[in-house]
This record gives sequence, C-alpha cells and structure tokens, in this order.
Amino acid sequence: MRQNENPTFNRENSLEKSSVDRLNDPKIVSVFLNRHGKHERTFPGDENFKPESSGKITVEGRREIKKEYTDFFEKIIAETDDDLPLDIMVGHSPTKWYDAYGERATETVDIFIEVAKEILQKTNRDIQILSDLGIKIRKGILARRTEDHEELEPKRDTNVPENDKKLSDYRQTRDAILAESQQVAPSKGDKIAITRLREADIFWPYKVHQGDLGANQEEYVKALEGKYGDKYWEKYYEGESEFEEIRKKVGAESAKDVANRALVIFRGLSMYQNLKHGKENPDRKLVVCMITHSDVLSSFMKQGVDVEDKEDWVDFGNNKGVRVDISDKESKVLASSGKEYFLKLEKK
Repeated sequence: MRQNENPTFNRENSLEKSSVDRLNDPKIVSVFLNRHGKHERTFPGDENFKPESSGKITVEGRREIKKEYTDFFEKIIAETDDDLPLDIMVGHSPTKWYDAYGERATETVDIFIEVAKEILQKTNRDIQILSDLGIKIRKGILARRTEDHEELEPKRDTNVPENDKKLSDYRQTRDAILAESQQVAPSKGDKIAITRLREADIFWPYKVHQGDLGANQEEYVKALEGKYGDKYWEKYYEGESEFEEIRKKVGAESAKDVANRALVIFRGLSMYQNLKHGKENPDRKLVVCMITHSDVLSSFMKQGVDVEDKEDWVDFGNNKGVRVDISDKESKVLASSGKEYFLKLEKK
C-alpha cells in the first residue's frame, strides 16, 4: 500500500502527473473500460448449439475473470494511499448473444462484484461499491442512444410478419433494454446497465429493429467482408468510406458513432463528478469499472482517441482494456502498452 504523501493537486496540471498520482487524485475520475470475459461462442444452427449456455461465460472464463479482477483490486489497493477512501461504480453493456442468449458483459460484472466483496472483507481500507448512483443530472445521461438519429425514443413492434419471430423477439428485447435504460437505475443494486456500452450496431441495424424490413440488416457487413475478408473489422475501425452509402441506408453505426457514445459516457461521468460526487465527497476517489465489447474499445481508441499504433486499438483480449482518467472536460487514456494519450471529450 502506498503511504500518503499529502500531495497538492491543481486541476490545470493534474493530468500531467504520473498514472499512479492520477489514481490518487480525488478530483480525477479513473475509468477502467474493459472487455467482457471469455464466453461460449456457439451459434444458432450449429450442431453443438445449446441455448442454455450459448453466449454465457465459460467455466474457464469465470476463473480468468476472478483472477483478473483480484489482481485489479490488489493493484489499486497497492497503488493508492492507505487513507484515501474509494468509491467503486460498476457499469456494463446489456448486449445479449444473438440478442436472445447469454449476457457476457452482465455476467462479467456479476463476477467482478463477487470479487470486490471478497476483497472488501479482507481489507481495512474504506472502499465502497456505489449502489445508489444518484445520476439524475439529466434523464438518460449515460444511457440513451447516440447516432446520426440521436435520442430517438424506442418504438414498439407492430408490423412484424407472423413468421418472423426472431426479428420480433429481437426488437422487443431491444425495446425493453432501451425503455429500462431511460431510468438510469441499477439493475440489481450494485451495477447499472448502460446501453451506450452495447456492441457496435451493425449486424441488426437501427432501421431494421425500428420496423424498416426493406433494409437488409446483413448488407453492410457482407459488403465489408466481401471487400476486406477477415480484416473487415480493422477497416471498419479505421472509418472506411467505400460502403458509406450502404451503411447509412441500413442504419448501421460507424466506428465514429460508437466512439461518440463512449465519449458521452465520459462526459456524463465528468458532470457527475463535478455536480454530485465531487461536491458531496470531495476527499473520496471515484473509480469506475465498465464492461463492454472489443468493437467498442477499438472504435473508441481509433476514432475517439485517434491512436495510430495498432497494438493500442486492435485485438482487445478478454478482460483487457484501457484506463481513462477524466479531469473536467479533458482526459488522459492509459493503454495496455503503457502509452498515454490526451483526449478532449467533445463529440468527434
């Protein structure tokens, strides 16, 4: 555990400090944006497909998550001052595998909270998991959609053909997620489902689940695969424009759209710190762990942070991610490589 050095902090230069000093600065919100744990990747139609386990965290994945976040808490405790109280906020993507099966991000967060509670029983440190988030600054500040058609209300499915049960189920599920997220309330008391953390909306784009059955939901992805093969995700993150007309036609998100909804979360957390947490608890450090998907991480790093080095924006493994230290309207991103990047939080 780090001994308290009684540092004085200045908002203007606080982001210039070392990563350890930033972690100890209660004026800075430290956000860990990580990918979910290992899950069962079986698909409807596969011979070995089992709906009860498809998309869920595997036994091995559960062990990896427990180890990863045990190390996570031990490192935070070791690198922060003994008398610095910590508040832990936890958020996650509500995405379901094939929109109907396992919730890999939700399960990862549940294991994270299990580990956190075990750690809290073993330490004398003042560490709390926030259950009453109190985010009432603006309705839906962390939850509502951000796309070209921003802040649209969910529409109920009224025109789905009788035989199109899969699409109907999909849209009803998405409607339920959107409706629930408007409340910005913890789903089980210790965590909050945040639709802005959902995976990139390119496989079942917005126009399709809003009822436009003339939009071929696979057209954009198939165009990318046909041109770039296995590398199509990289081209997507880089902001390829050759198929922009198709993307817009079907209502799929661009990587920049995905990056912008991540930035909305960070702006919301900055506001939350400035208007609520920082005012009510000026001496407590707010640490946020948010579980999302590799496509969100890659889109954020490439289009939001504008990172050139591929090791910092592609191939995020399970439980891996980045740390974003937020100070007012600026932030500093710490990549897994150890490189750091300044980031303005405005829309890209």
